[in-house]
Amino acid sequence: MLIGDRNNIDLGSSDFKRFIENNNLYIDKSIFIEHILQDSSSVLLFTRPRRMGKSLNLDMLTTFLDFHQKSKHLFKNLHIESSTFFKECNQHPVIHLDFKNYSIRDFKYTLENDLAELADSMIPDEQINIEVKLRIPSHAERGAGFIVKIMKNIYDIYGKQTYIIIDEYDKVLMDNLNHPDLEELKSYISQFLTNALKGNKYLARGILTGVSKITKESMFSGLNNIVSYDIFTPSIYDDDFSLTDADILDLVNQEHLQDIKEWYNNMRIGNSKLYNIYSVMSYLKKGTLDPHWVNSGTMSILSEMIKTPDRLETITKMLLGKEHIIIELQPDLELRQITVPYVQDKHFYTLAIQAGYLTYDPIASTGNSFRDRTKYKVYIPNHESWFVWHDSILEKMHSGPHRTIYDVFSNIRNTSNFSMYLSEFLSFQLSFFDTGKEIEAIYHSLVFGMLLTLRYDCTSNGEAGLGRYDLYVKSPEFGILIEFKMASSVDKLNGRAIEALKQIDNKMYYQAHTGPTPLYKIGIACYKKQCLVITAIHK
Repeated sequence: MLIGDRNNIDLGSSDFKRFIENNNLYIDKSIFIEHILQDSSSVLLFTRPRRMGKSLNLDMLTTFLDFHQKSKHLFKNLHIESSTFFKECNQHPVIHLDFKNYSIRDFKYTLENDLAELADSMIPDEQINIEVKLRIPSHAERGAGFIVKIMKNIYDIYGKQTYIIIDEYDKVLMDNLNHPDLEELKSYISQFLTNALKGNKYLARGILTGVSKITKESMFSGLNNIVSYDIFTPSIYDDDFSLTDADILDLVNQEHLQDIKEWYNNMRIGNSKLYNIYSVMSYLKKGTLDPHWVNSGTMSILSEMIKTPDRLETITKMLLGKEHIIIELQPDLELRQITVPYVQDKHFYTLAIQAGYLTYDPIASTGNSFRDRTKYKVYIPNHESWFVWHDSILEKMHSGPHRTIYDVFSNIRNTSNFSMYLSEFLSFQLSFFDTGKEIEAIYHSLVFGMLLTLRYDCTSNGEAGLGRYDLYVKSPEFGILIEFKMASSVDKLNGRAIEALKQIDNKMYYQAHTGPTPLYKIGIACYKKQCLVITAIHK
């Protein structure tokens, strides 16, 4: 259900009260509160990609529970108002922490300072415990237990257990996987969470969100009471974050539905295929189908992990729409598995899915072993993610040993020099890849991506004349037709490149080009990591 003004969209806030009081467009996700309150688990962890509404949901939950707020009016006409759990509104102490803006350098100081400020706001000055008032110094053995002292003080005064709500518990860790202080920080956070959430008689419930599901062994070693609701396991919470098909039908006109689905849908959570809420709202506000979901720190990590030839080749084929991968995944990640120099494929693809840059479909078991039951079909979910991968890969490949791809194509009018430069450039790029049977597709992908990087108007596998050309490029100054051929040996490269040029003429692909600008025909023949380019002007 939607409330608020459809034309009043706030992209920068996760403040539930502000949304309601400003009459911003809001999609009712208050069933999340009902699901939390009927859940018998004492500690709940929700892992979802960023920009899927986690922070707004947690702020809504805090606003509902917090006994220092008078917020019942904010939930008027929302699902929770008619729930039997509405009686819990404004009945509980809440400690709400947001780790996403914490830095590794001053994490402990910032956390303990935030806790002290919370204590000041929740506890009358004359009743505050002296241990809290002193604001225990920032060092791991004592600082990590500061939160329990605050909760005891709250319980002694009000006779109520406290809800602990922590947003983006893993962000500072994931953003600093190669930092020399990572292990020290992980140890501190682990100790803090154990103190706050394990065997704490002053705890009502713990609710955490993050992107990755870090294993109990590496992060939650002292917690055996945590229940995880990750993106791989179906649950009642599947639709509580981001947008469903039903939500989209209320938001957009029917004629735009397919475009929205192709751009922003297909992010699997359990049994649901959801839409990125930030991207859809950005589209509604700005009116453009663009990759609104900006790169996060996780994409930088993935860009480093993608350097292996097999992995880079697989993602490149995905960009061409010709590839998915069937692979074993590991939903529970250990930090050491994604910080070592050579990350295993199953860890790379798991992290990419958890971060929202890839998606998955479950594969029915084909055998009795555990490995057979944990394999998934993995692929790029939508146009938006396609552009993020494209830009990430092309960032690594648009420069060569002596010149950039822009330099190469700016010299296209000198056809002999251009052919030599492009041959050199592409052969250099093939150092990134294995050279298997699909080498022609790899060259096709490389050139297509590079031309897109130059902001040329490119068409791949389009119809013209008597067949389908490989690539057609149009700029204000010229047009380009490119045909690729795979050679069986180095000495066959020249002949295959000539065949490619003849195919452009024989199949009349040149009919794709209209207007007075010159048309350049490019034949590219490739064998393993070598290629030969021949360029001619169409007459």
